[in-house]
Amino acid sequence: MKRIIHVITTIERGGAENQLLVVARAQVQSGRKVTIVPLKGRLELDKEFSLLGAEINRRLLNKHPLFQILLLAKLVDNENNFIHAHLPRAELIVSLLPKRIKFVVTRHNAENFFPGKPAVFSRFLSRFVAIRSNGVIAISQAVKDFMYSKRELPASYKVELVYYGYDTKFLEPKNTKVLLPRSSGSQKIIGTVGRLVPQKDYETLLIAFKDYSAVSPESKLVILGEGYLEASLKLMTYNLGISKKVVWVGKSDNVAGYMREFDLMILTSRYEGFGLVLLEAMLARVPVIASRNSAIPEVLGEQHPGLCQTGNSEEFASRLIEFESSARVLEVIEVQDLRVAQFSPEIMRKKLDMVYELV
Repeated sequence: MKRIIHVITTIERGGAENQLLVVARAQVQSGRKVTIVPLKGRLELDKEFSLLGAEINRRLLNKHPLFQILLLAKLVDNENNFIHAHLPRAELIVSLLPKRIKFVVTRHNAENFFPGKPAVFSRFLSRFVAIRSNGVIAISQAVKDFMYSKRELPASYKVELVYYGYDTKFLEPKNTKVLLPRSSGSQKIIGTVGRLVPQKDYETLLIAFKDYSAVSPESKLVILGEGYLEASLKLMTYNLGISKKVVWVGKSDNVAGYMREFDLMILTSRYEGFGLVLLEAMLARVPVIASRNSAIPEVLGEQHPGLCQTGNSEEFASRLIEFESSARVLEVIEVQDLRVAQFSPEIMRKKLDMVYELV
């Protein structure tokens, strides 16, 4: 059985990186030998991968791209090795290996291959990687549709759809400590998880929470994440008069611990490639309110009662108020319990194996 070498831009905590933990665990449990090759950044998930039984190869870490190509070619030039690349930088590095080396790539984001650069340049790089690869995987129909609509792939190019899986092992809190003490039994904790960047549309969230807090004045909004918008968002909470009701946790390695204490999970994103935090919330049996766009309805289901029009703060506030009802919350959790079963790591692993076998 071939060794799977996952080349990924970074193993700092993030959606694609956390999902690779699930992939690696499922593949190791199936008897595969798995190696993780990060290219840059901090080794935040190093210990987690090692505990799963995956090998961590650090030889390429933070090296010049030319040396990374040479070192990777030496590492994988063996018929018993197969490469699976994740995220643009890793895809580019792998695509420059000798043609005899086979690999597939997974596209994790519903955004240009090279964000911030001219579309024609992004399309060129995306198509170059796809043509050099032996297969492209999309994590959602939304990602697949985006690639075709932006011409980042030729219309004739076949893309395999493999949804994320999620493993309850990664929902185990780091400890049993209470992270978000409540001042009273009526206090609700509304949580969200995501980088503090425009994609997540925190402006809509903060305005919706302001309106909701008029009905539930003791409630708190807890935000897990970091990003360059932090200062401006904190100023916005001050201007809205809710600064004392918003808790800024920052980046955390204990999302499961916080999720366990949320009464509701809210995601106001303008788009998501998948939205792994949605699976985390559903598995933790936390009712979800989220934007109706991109991959979000794919994950929650088109008829999920928590879906709202993107950017509509009034509808988000109305849904928060509606979910004050315990009966309504139980209905939502029942819907989510039925939905989450299709995202098992075993289903995901088998679909990946099918892709590998086609190469």
